[in-house]
Amino acid sequence: MRLKPAHNETFLLEAPITNPVRNSFRTLTARPALLLRITDNDGAFGWGEVDANPNPLRE
Repeated sequence: MRLKPAHNETFLLEAPITNPVRNSFRTLTARPALLLRITDNDGAFGWGEVDANPNPLRE
């Protein structure tokens, strides 16, 4: 069975952190998350997630 995506949606979420996390690059005051919802022509859908924390070594 081969699925043919008809619609893609992305949702960028951010949850505040009660106790900020500090490292040598920055202080994190929230945790970001990127969610992806893919829907096909029949209305079936699935969710995926991506690590939305930027890597300071690649920036």
